[in-house]
Amino acid sequence: MRTYTKTALFQIIVVSLLVFAFSLPVKALPPAMEADNLLKSVTDNLSKNNLEEAHKDFEKIKALKVELPTDFYLAYASYFVVIRQAGKAKKNLETWV
Repeated sequence: MRTYTKTALFQIIVVSLLVFAFSLPVKALPPAMEADNLLKSVTDNLSKNNLEEAHKDFEKIKALKVELPTDFYLAYASYFVVIRQAGKAKKNLETWV
């Protein structure tokens, strides 16, 4: 039976864990699903009046470069109403309709 030193055993374990970790596939959501999840986050943030987080989520959705969900425009209009930008709110409501 082979005997390993503590250092050698530690190195084998570390290398094995690294190989295992890097061999797992990355499981990112498709962009359209990510947009839907972010839109849910926007809705939650708006209901909690957390405008800064809602704005960040809107920017993330737009950065995904996917066809925006229809409800995006309603939520964005609501955001603009709250921050008192009526022109932008109207534009998004017209797009939503």
